[in-house]
Amino acid sequence: LSFLPMAISWIWILGIMAMLHIQFNVVNVILATFIFGQGDDYTIFMTEGCQYEFAYRRKLLASYKNSIVISALIMFIGIGTLIISKHPALHSLAEVTIVGMFSVVLMACIFPPLIFKWMVSDRNGYRMRPFSITPFLVTCYSAAWFFAQLATVYILGFLLFVVRRPTKKSKAFFHSYIKRCFWFDMRMIATTKFSVHNPYGETFSKPAIIVCNHQSMLDTAYLMAISDKIVIVANENASKNRIVSQVFKWMDNYSLSPDEAIDEKRIACLLAEGYSVVVFPEGERNPRSSILRFHKGAFYLAERNKVDIVPIIIHGINHIFPRNTFCTYPGEATISIGKRIRANDNSWGTSYVSRTKSIHQYYIEEYQKLRQEKETPIYHKNLVEDRYKYKGIEVYSSVRKRMREYNSYAEWINCLTNDVAKSVFVINSGYGEFALLLALCHPEKRVSAVETVEDRYLVAKYSSEGVAGNPFRTVLC
Repeated sequence: LSFLPMAISWIWILGIMAMLHIQFNVVNVILATFIFGQGDDYTIFMTEGCQYEFAYRRKLLASYKNSIVISALIMFIGIGTLIISKHPALHSLAEVTIVGMFSVVLMACIFPPLIFKWMVSDRNGYRMRPFSITPFLVTCYSAAWFFAQLATVYILGFLLFVVRRPTKKSKAFFHSYIKRCFWFDMRMIATTKFSVHNPYGETFSKPAIIVCNHQSMLDTAYLMAISDKIVIVANENASKNRIVSQVFKWMDNYSLSPDEAIDEKRIACLLAEGYSVVVFPEGERNPRSSILRFHKGAFYLAERNKVDIVPIIIHGINHIFPRNTFCTYPGEATISIGKRIRANDNSWGTSYVSRTKSIHQYYIEEYQKLRQEKETPIYHKNLVEDRYKYKGIEVYSSVRKRMREYNSYAEWINCLTNDVAKSVFVINSGYGEFALLLALCHPEKRVSAVETVEDRYLVAKYSSEGVAGNPFRTVLC
């Protein structure tokens, strides 16, 4: 982040010097080195200011920019006035000073705040997990595998469905190939784990409506990795890319716009062919890791076509691939396949309206059980550490050191059960990482982080903002 403005300002300096026919010589080359030293200080200075504002939400960049401008003016006055000199060496010193200082000051004032803001925030506010180099490299590696496989999938689909006449056998082979590709992809993403919990031995051999909660753009990939007898009903965003949309059609996946009614005949045909149809009844991706209100469409389709309902609960994918990001972060994804709900089982309700309510309540309860099982202090370790990134090396190093020293506070957090103390106060919480972990692992408790030092209080407050459980607060006293 600090080096990038320097690289761009060097391009600017060379370009302006070339346009103005300014030549390098022994004297101004030495001065150019000094100017780059100044520019390096400026960009580090601005980056430090960005980190300070991010950690404490105090406006500081304006004063930093003023300091940089004053420093640059001193250079302009001290050496830039030599532009009126007739001696060629002195004149060239002034030229390089004016061009160089103008470029490094402009780049230092524009790029660090711009890039830093992009790394830590989006149009909806601050990101749950800021961008960093390791997730970016993992994503590039995974994306390379994905696009390589996409090329083979497209070629295979073209041969099976364009060159040759589509058959039931070729369609089944195509689905099987894609299932193996996605299974490989989900297993090979570095820093992540993937598990399928299938206690009832569901094979999807009999068609059904699959009801699933929605967390991330990767949900469909994880679902298609568990069976080759699944098709997806998704929104129109899934098919905007021309190549992906074509593969989407060859797989019989179905996309529709928000104001478009679902094609019941098409769903009936897919069910008749033996496929199970995945519907996300929440209607949107939920970044809050909770179960939203269910729409009734999926349950209406199951009643209309007299087919079973298979409940699937996904957990952890939104921590691996959060909304409004393109990076893959460390985490664990779990696909939990529930017991098939028979079409003639009236214990869930006698109509699709009553079934919607009862199955929605079932999802809330089962998801809570899954959270209690999976969301341990070790599970949330990487997320908590990411919340302290880019808030100063002292803050980040201190948090990581204590997390390692106390094994993510697992012994203390795990000893608290649901029936013990509904309110917990963490006194002298430091930067608040322990209180944040506690709130994430026990969202049913009211956690209060109490701190007497204002700067630590502010770091704790803004590090937990938008990520902790609902009853979480920081207190300065």
